[in-house]
Amino acid sequence: LTARIYSLLANQEGRVLIKLPKGMNREAYLGYKTFLSTDAEVSNGNCVVCHVPEKFTDLKNHAWSESGKALPTPSLRNMKKRKVDIAKALRAKLTASEKPGASKDYQSIKLDKDDLTYLEAFLKLLDDVEDKIFRELIIQAKVLDTSQN
Repeated sequence: LTARIYSLLANQEGRVLIKLPKGMNREAYLGYKTFLSTDAEVSNGNCVVCHVPEKFTDLKNHAWSESGKALPTPSLRNMKKRKVDIAKALRAKLTASEKPGASKDYQSIKLDKDDLTYLEAFLKLLDDVEDKIFRELIIQAKVLDTSQN
């Protein structure tokens, strides 16, 4: 699924313009791409391995390190509403990925400072909305010119 979504994004970028949901900007879009990426040498969040859309969790237990206790994968939805410090949580994930004995999935994470900013912007958008306003949000989507860096 992730490969198909990533491929569709690349196809749309080739057309230069992408329609973004309300509230999504360039940073959040780049964060979404990093979230989906599982094999890039840079900007690879490997997030989607455990935080599977649409619930943004796989409902499985994972250990951050070989000696660590396996804990349920938390959903990435509604983090602002739950008062999660997203920047702090991302830094903790990156730190865990760099420690000796980190799990295979964590070792695959390749992020820099910009990636963390982009991922934070994306994660701030993952709040649930009422069904009755969802259609309106899609209609109000803005167009992003992907020819700019």
